[in-house]
Amino acid sequence: MKRRTSGFTVTELLISMLIMGVVTTAVAGLTQTFLRGSDTLITRSELLNDTVHAQSILTSRVHAAYSVLPPGTRLNLAGAGATAVTPSTGSALWTVGTDPLLALLLPPDTGDGAACSGAALPLCPSLVVLYAAKRSVVVGNAPASDNPGSEVINDDTTWTLMQYRGYFLGGVPSPLPTTPALTGSTTRLLADHLQPDGGGRTLFTFDAASGTVSDVTVSLKTQARSGTQTIVLPGQGSYGLNLAPRNAP
Repeated sequence: MKRRTSGFTVTELLISMLIMGVVTTAVAGLTQTFLRGSDTLITRSELLNDTVHAQSILTSRVHAAYSVLPPGTRLNLAGAGATAVTPSTGSALWTVGTDPLLALLLPPDTGDGAACSGAALPLCPSLVVLYAAKRSVVVGNAPASDNPGSEVINDDTTWTLMQYRGYFLGGVPSPLPTTPALTGSTTRLLADHLQPDGGGRTLFTFDAASGTVSDVTVSLKTQARSGTQTIVLPGQGSYGLNLAPRNAP
């Protein structure tokens, strides 16, 4: 009678391979689930940072203002560059209360404006316009210093918050023309991944019962794609801010 030598039979090898295949498949599935969960957490963290930053910027700008331009005010933002076109029509002509923008008049950083000059712009009153622009428009036109970088899955479905600021050398004209004469104007990226207006929600609404804006309500949501998911913060409702100008000319 022959004695069996050490080693595995073909049947044993096949069973071992089958078991290894099952284990490998299970591990791969767990790894994919972990990675998807990790990507989701990273996206949520980034959106939370975007939201907090947008809230901080909006609060500081409105509180620094002495006047908020009322609904119906029309502004030509061609001077702000190619990013300053309305998300709905792609026009440089914006209307407060219709388009997603907030226009503020700020006093000089110091003094009463008497020392205002081209060489001392912080001593001049200024116009600050906060506007929402399509992410794809900003990615395609903004300089590197204010370009968030392309994200193919987000570029066409989210907005960015931009700021256009310029200074009045001869004081603030009244009434304010559609195309104000501004000096030292700059355009900056402030926040990323804003959810576009929709579903009855608008980014800015105004309390202007007397013709003068007493306060502004900001309804803020952020969103981004993560794999096959769209992550939205907050999941229900929106982050609401009620802001009023606090400065005086």
